[in-house]
Amino acid sequence: MNPDICFLIENGAAVSCYLSDEAGNPVLPNAIICEEVADREEIPYILPDGQEVTLQRVSLQKQGFLVVEVNGDEGGCVSNPLPFTLFEQVLLCAPEGTEVQCEVTNLNCRARVICANGEFVSIKLWVETCQDIQVTAETCLEIEARTCPPRPLIEPFEQPYLPQSITNKSPIHSKRRPPQFAAPKYLHAIHASKVYDWVYLKQKEQIMVSAGEVDFTCSPCEVGLFVPAEIICSRLLSGNVRCGGAPIEGAEVTLSSDSGRVTFPVNPVVTDGNGNFTAVVNVSEGLPESATITATSTIDGVDYMTTLPTIVTCPSEDCELFVFEPALLECNGILEGRVRCGNVLIEGAEVTFASDDPNVTIHPDTDITGSNGNFLVGLSAASNTSGTANITVTTEVGGDVFVQVVPVTYNCPEQDCILTLEVPDLITCSGSLTGNISCNGVGQEGEVITFTAFPDIVTIPPAISDVDGDFETTITVPEGIDITSVIITANAEGLGVSMSVGTNVICVPPECPCKFRIGIAGGSARATVNVVDDGNPLTLTGDVNVTAVQCFIAGPGCNPAVDNFNITFDGDQGRTINFIGGRRIEISCVGNTVARVYGTARAQGNVFTGIFEVTIELTIGPGNIGTWVVEASDTFGNSFETTFSAPISPVTFIGDCADTS
Repeated sequence: MNPDICFLIENGAAVSCYLSDEAGNPVLPNAIICEEVADREEIPYILPDGQEVTLQRVSLQKQGFLVVEVNGDEGGCVSNPLPFTLFEQVLLCAPEGTEVQCEVTNLNCRARVICANGEFVSIKLWVETCQDIQVTAETCLEIEARTCPPRPLIEPFEQPYLPQSITNKSPIHSKRRPPQFAAPKYLHAIHASKVYDWVYLKQKEQIMVSAGEVDFTCSPCEVGLFVPAEIICSRLLSGNVRCGGAPIEGAEVTLSSDSGRVTFPVNPVVTDGNGNFTAVVNVSEGLPESATITATSTIDGVDYMTTLPTIVTCPSEDCELFVFEPALLECNGILEGRVRCGNVLIEGAEVTFASDDPNVTIHPDTDITGSNGNFLVGLSAASNTSGTANITVTTEVGGDVFVQVVPVTYNCPEQDCILTLEVPDLITCSGSLTGNISCNGVGQEGEVITFTAFPDIVTIPPAISDVDGDFETTITVPEGIDITSVIITANAEGLGVSMSVGTNVICVPPECPCKFRIGIAGGSARATVNVVDDGNPLTLTGDVNVTAVQCFIAGPGCNPAVDNFNITFDGDQGRTINFIGGRRIEISCVGNTVARVYGTARAQGNVFTGIFEVTIELTIGPGNIGTWVVEASDTFGNSFETTFSAPISPVTFIGDCADTS
């Protein structure tokens, strides 16, 4: 199976080629078969001195094999031997009865991989050969010569070894060869090759080889597998297959585990065009236990596999389904929620949605909870409608079905324009978004469509609609994002319409670039917070406590399963705001003085509730005084922001994974 060669080229891989035999082994230029083909043609030719002669046009054919190499930072790919045939014609003195001898003495090769829209199309080869061409015929020469017999061996006198002093006085004599009489000369006939013509030529040719004729083999091959530190009941695993750094499309990946409690509903799975695969893993009910998960793929007859450890568990505690509906749906909005069993957030749970009112639609009508146990879907009300729709939300955890019915009040004034948005159910690192903008049934050309996301972890450039109102853009998920529920909103600001659709994104689960455990000395500090609640700005004063533990272990190394942050605020006049069950999307550290975590958490209290994206940043200054910056916001415009200074707790620690506490 061919890898994504264009991926390698786009990432700076070098392309080269060399001469080979039929098996792909490198050979010298003289291995090229160069021979005469077709009949010779008599051609009259005038020499520079004006003399007219008859030469022969000789047709030559050269055949051999070329191998193309693509080498990148992560490995290399080698093509199958690509046969080539070169033709050329030369004018020679080659009368009837002569033989044309051709030998290739040098070959230079350059190659270019041609891609169109990211697809491998062909290979272009530039081949330069130098060949030594001779026209010969066997002839008989008569020469006068005498025979010369070999001379006899010269044999020294036999005598005993003598000391140097004696040999200087008595030199050793050798036998002399008797004089020979000169032999008479005779006429002799010998065979020889007569050269009629000779030329040394250079030939340059271009060769195009279609992608269907090329089969690349890459090394090293590897199966990437991303397994969380803990799998609770059900989880969506992901990974990729690459050879020589290039993604492999269509590779079958078989999943297995050493635990009998682990099963895979779909097995094997197949990689997509980017070499990525996803698979659902289910864990039967029981206490936590250690397990391993192995992904295996066979490429060109060789098995490649990766095995990673994890903890599998499926608690028997009562599970809950939380749903947060908008206070008022004005044409477009979102519905969000979370699935939790005890204090465990359930990832990978399938949640379905149904509306009893045809005027209210849900996008999509099925979602999968992210690593924070949350889900996000879009709601749309039809133009010029109002009322209350009952939205039924259903999920299943550990064989138990949970249902919530929430009323959604909607009011959508009459709108002339309609915006649609198509979003993949799962976006792995990158993807495309498409849609249409029309007014009164007519596509609108040249409208600028902008995009926002919650949480704001993806990059989506604006799009411009074509003559039919269609538009397309790309979505990029930064590396290090575990599976996360995201709501994508498209806005045609010039026409005053928008559309929201929920999806899940992933691009390699979060690793641990560092670790930290942070908190406030004494458990709280006095602070002033700025709040926006349902569009109303508030300034509150009270006691705030911020804690976060990320990847922390008391010794060398990091533990990705350690993932928690919480914020509590007890304001004056009984105002309370708590962000609990925080789960990271990414973390970072600067030395031993700055720690930052960005993720999502569930808001509780008497000010607002729902799912918020949260950022906590601590900078430790002189005297172990920390400057804390806390920001939180949701998709409804509610927000929480505060900056304050307070002594850090004695157990606070920030460092890389090699540090010890």
